[in-house]
Amino acid sequence: MSEHIKKCPITNNNVIDDCHIRIEFGYGSDLDLTTYEFSAVSDQVGKAALQAIQQLMTGNQSVEQFSRDVTEETFGL
Repeated sequence: MSEHIKKCPITNNNVIDDCHIRIEFGYGSDLDLTTYEFSAVSDQVGKAALQAIQQLMTGNQSVEQFSRDVTEETFGL
């Protein structure tokens, strides 16, 4: 019996639960009330998205300022 293999919709790489990207646009954007969901995508895609955001940041800003480790709340560790 073969298992169903999930593929990244962007790279077509095999994924398990590698990365999920959600972008929501609100008031002030011409894309108001539009949400983009890419799930699950490859780790490579998630890291490329972070790199693109980092390149848009000014000064000493870092994408790491917006990260949160969810290990404890997910696994109780």
